[in-house]
Amino acid sequence: MPVHDRREALRKNRLCYACLSDQDMVSQCAVTKPCSRCDDKHHSLVHRNNASESNATIDNIAPIDPTVTVSSMTSSVIHRNVMLGTALVHIRNHSGSVHTVRALIDGGSQISVLTTRCVDRLGLKLKRWTAAVTGLAGVEVPSVVGQVKCVMTPRYADTPQIPISAWVLNNITSSMPTRPMPSDVKDRYSNLAMADPSFDQPGPIDLLIGADLYPLVMESGKVVVGEDLPAAFSTIFGWIIVGLVPKSPMGEPHCGLVSLSVSLEETLNKFWQVEEPDAAPREFTEYGQCEQIFCNQMSRLDDGRFSVPLPFRVPVSPDTFEGSRQLALKHFIHLERKLQSNPALYDSYRLFMHEYLSLGHMSIATSPGIYYIPHHAVLKDPSDLSKVRVVFDASATGFSGRSLNSCLHVGAKLQQDIIDILLLFRTYHYVFTTDVCKMYKQILINPEFRPYQHIFWRSSPTEQLIEYELNTVTYGVTCAPFLTLRVLQFIAENDCEGAPAVREALLRQTYIDDVFMGADTMEELISYQSQLLDISLRAGFRLKKWLSNSDQVLNNIPLSDRVHKIRQLVPQCIWGHVRTHDNPADCASRGLPPSSLVNMKLYWHGPAFLTQAPSTWCPEIPPFEGGIILEIKSVSLTVYTPPLEIEWIERFSSYDQMLNVVAWDRHPEVRESQQQKWATTITTTRGSTTTMMVSGLSMPWWCRPSRCRVKAKNVTP
Repeated sequence: MPVHDRREALRKNRLCYACLSDQDMVSQCAVTKPCSRCDDKHHSLVHRNNASESNATIDNIAPIDPTVTVSSMTSSVIHRNVMLGTALVHIRNHSGSVHTVRALIDGGSQISVLTTRCVDRLGLKLKRWTAAVTGLAGVEVPSVVGQVKCVMTPRYADTPQIPISAWVLNNITSSMPTRPMPSDVKDRYSNLAMADPSFDQPGPIDLLIGADLYPLVMESGKVVVGEDLPAAFSTIFGWIIVGLVPKSPMGEPHCGLVSLSVSLEETLNKFWQVEEPDAAPREFTEYGQCEQIFCNQMSRLDDGRFSVPLPFRVPVSPDTFEGSRQLALKHFIHLERKLQSNPALYDSYRLFMHEYLSLGHMSIATSPGIYYIPHHAVLKDPSDLSKVRVVFDASATGFSGRSLNSCLHVGAKLQQDIIDILLLFRTYHYVFTTDVCKMYKQILINPEFRPYQHIFWRSSPTEQLIEYELNTVTYGVTCAPFLTLRVLQFIAENDCEGAPAVREALLRQTYIDDVFMGADTMEELISYQSQLLDISLRAGFRLKKWLSNSDQVLNNIPLSDRVHKIRQLVPQCIWGHVRTHDNPADCASRGLPPSSLVNMKLYWHGPAFLTQAPSTWCPEIPPFEGGIILEIKSVSLTVYTPPLEIEWIERFSSYDQMLNVVAWDRHPEVRESQQQKWATTITTTRGSTTTMMVSGLSMPWWCRPSRCRVKAKNVTP
């Protein structure tokens, strides 16, 4: 009979726990001999082993339906040491960096578990959970912290990437194994690549891989090195050791049984869910309808650029926007008068519209418009009229009171919070930022929707007023942010195969048209930059305004811009790399005497590899390694600085001298009378130093006005 049943029988029959008789109770029992196993005042037959019955170590739990009770058990038996499979795995933290975690693989657990210590180290986002957890004999686990989600990969490969939904506990189990494995037993497995190189030494466990992940990590391989030794099993992480280890000293046994009861929070949630109607299908929501329109009508052109629709949320007709043409025409006449009063602003406005037209962002309308958009100037800095931006007002209403924006879906919020972007950006050692040049204008609008984007424009009031249609996504249209970010999302999901870092950057580290990327090593960052440039180029986006804390990243930009321009001119060509010594153009660009040019076969016949099979050609352009650009030319400039004009006050050596000259020049009567005396003095004192008196002041000839000095020079020998 189990100890629990014995104690229960004594209690029901009101027998003494010490002498097992019905004459007295234990408090009045004359038997003074204590229990031989714990020194308590009870018989040894009713001794309860707390270590095995109540203080069980919890080993396994995992995320499941809270209405179902689940259990898990791992154990080591008295007099035997049982090895459980351990492995070192990689888990990505909140910023995407990889951390090594020691895991216990247990197919007897229905769930997977992470420790709070590991969750704090990885910075994972915790989801609250309040379900009661009990162990063997109904002993309740102190607390279940919550649930987390993360991604697990092997140590030596980036694939497979296994998503984990794990419970979080303060502790999973004690150190595994419970004691070191004998060295002679460990040596029997030396020819296997172990999932945990320190599988024979006790160590902490941070992750429990349960039956929910067990089929994904286990492989078919099995090795038995001896009948009395543990077996080795193959996993995606390497080999793990499972089984009994012989001749092991007696140790403390561990046995864990976990059951999860229904969470109080979950019960309350289900109560409220009964009272609520079912959620509408996504295609019946505004966000779902906008997404469906985008997916059905978005197209990609031969050059890689995107063409997108305007996602209307209500049916429209030409009568819907009646009066928008008259309103836009009236607004333009008013704008033109305003620009005429400010010529500098008018010139900047003309330049902007001319660039808009020359780049193909707008064109002369070939069909009648349905909606006409007014436009006006916005200045970033009122003191600098050269930096003008034209904004199109698609919220202007006509006679019907309807505007273009009022009939369009806004779309789902795809923009990440700037705080999250900057916090993640600051976790890297090497970083760069770049701007997508004219991102809105690189995405075309489907031709059937362009009649809703008509404007009026002319460069001068003397010219004929022309009706244009806007061909691209327009700033001021309510769905423009959604369309632009949805295109970036499409690029991330479809064009970033083999470039997971670029995919994450486009999805989570892009703010409007600015892309933020970082890495812990310079080699990774240069690789990410090349991948981002290539992916952006294929989509018709050009990157500019580079900033980085690394000179190598910035030095890589000029070569990339040259390649981008060539590929933009001839997008359908397949390009390869020609080395310097095989390039005929270098014969002239690097300098070559005419006598050597006659016998230069490379110049007249081209590189020799062209006569070979194309499969032998060098297809890839070697990456730029940064540092000094060998082809850079030094430029010497001759600078002429004109002499500065000296202020007339600085010509005088003293203040009194300046007063004398000013008094002479500004007083006509004194100047006229003294000029006569001065002329007479010059005549009578030829050959001597000339001096004149003005109002009792002595004035040498060199401080008088220039016309007087000239006369003095003419008469002085």
